[in-house]
Amino acid sequence: MTRDRSFLLDLALGISVGLVYFYTASYDRMSTRHIAVSISCGVGAYLFARYFLREFFFSRQPATVQDLEKELERIEDYLEKYDELPEEQRAGLLEQAGSIAMALERWDIVIDHYEELSTMILESQKEHPDEHEEHERQWFHVQLALCYSLFQQGRREESIERLETLRASSLTRSETIFKLLIDMFQIRIIAQDDLSKGKAMLEEALANAKEEGHEEDALRLVASEWVELGQPETAIDLLEQAMTLAQEKKDRQTESEVLYQMGFAYGAAGNLPQAARILVQLTRNYVHSNFPTPVQIEQLRRKLYEHFGAEQVQDAYNDAKRQAG
Repeated sequence: MTRDRSFLLDLALGISVGLVYFYTASYDRMSTRHIAVSISCGVGAYLFARYFLREFFFSRQPATVQDLEKELERIEDYLEKYDELPEEQRAGLLEQAGSIAMALERWDIVIDHYEELSTMILESQKEHPDEHEEHERQWFHVQLALCYSLFQQGRREESIERLETLRASSLTRSETIFKLLIDMFQIRIIAQDDLSKGKAMLEEALANAKEEGHEEDALRLVASEWVELGQPETAIDLLEQAMTLAQEKKDRQTESEVLYQMGFAYGAAGNLPQAARILVQLTRNYVHSNFPTPVQIEQLRRKLYEHFGAEQVQDAYNDAKRQAG
């Protein structure tokens, strides 16, 4: 949710509390009935503001490329202007700028900001040894993003070197999911030289992860790589399995994440109507789950533009929106 919408909804809560106070304060002698009615008024006002107004007035449209570029420029200017920000604030801005830059495929900016963020995490780790595990997780994800950005920039050897450093980390040795993340990226590199070997390694990685009890994570990660290797139909099959698992657990967040991946897979498979329906659904999901973010929706939209062209995608999106009602 954007800062403006959060403020408006918090304001609605404040008004609701104010109504409760106003109603109860109007009585010199409050009875149980008065208290119950006042609380009902307040809760009713808050729910109306939070859900009715949120649905019909604050449901946002996905960010455009221009929006993201402006936001990135704003953060960059702020970081340059205020170079002595509190550590936590600067780290948050660096992470935000890096995330937007990845969506825009501005790999040089991603690398600059995530390099600084990585150094800050390590320094903070020394100052707060009691938070070692949390810092190590943050560092891992930043390093993995750096590996990907370096790879996209054509700096393959540097990417592989960092990948080996990650493989030696304690997280990779102790938690299967982190090892799987590294395996997926390494398979992507190997597949550049030997596609058949990369595909065989994907099948093996999925089988091993299932045996170790990480089927849902493995299905999603392996599906992403099948899309990269040009077999989106295989990815869709795996994502349908992941969706079934998420629905059995009634895990709405994971359902949205799997649906988001399906958007890319259907786009790569040439199924624009289905990809457009997913795009509409994801835009509406944000009202309830805050996922995917505007940046992520823009990534999916841009990928569909690459496959089909902007005009065709927009027409399909409008058709899907009308059908959804």
